[in-house]
Amino acid sequence: MSRHFLSRRDLSELVLKLQDFKIAIGDGKVEVDEKKSATHYYIDGRPLAFEQDNYLFPTLKVINQFRPGGNEITVDDGAVPRLMNGANLFAQGIVTMDMEIIKGSMVFIQNLKGVFFAIGIATRDAKDIMANKQGESARIVHHAGDRIYHEFG
Repeated sequence: MSRHFLSRRDLSELVLKLQDFKIAIGDGKVEVDEKKSATHYYIDGRPLAFEQDNYLFPTLKVINQFRPGGNEITVDDGAVPRLMNGANLFAQGIVTMDMEIIKGSMVFIQNLKGVFFAIGIATRDAKDIMANKQGESARIVHHAGDRIYHEFG
């Protein structure tokens, strides 16, 4: 399917989904490009978000600009290169995290300098992760430098 502008109804649905991340798109023109692997959304020609596996993921650039209002995880410097190579997040690399995170929720992963570089899906509740400090904590879906990053921005 080709790239086209969203209908009013589809735009309203997207705006509601983005409000969960505290992202307000204002009066920008939003286009959609449906691909085999994901659906990409653009605002005024710039990458905004993508849908994959029934989740809407804001781009890393958007997350760093608007700063999410929760579901944040901060990792130590040792975890960053592993995550940038596509590894999943393990509890041993977590410095702090939003204790409201539950299994299956989207998480935004930042380095110690506060730069978001990865997005994932929690594989366990935050309380369990921080109590045990062992095992996988999130499945990484998107990180800086991956195929989506290069393809979409």
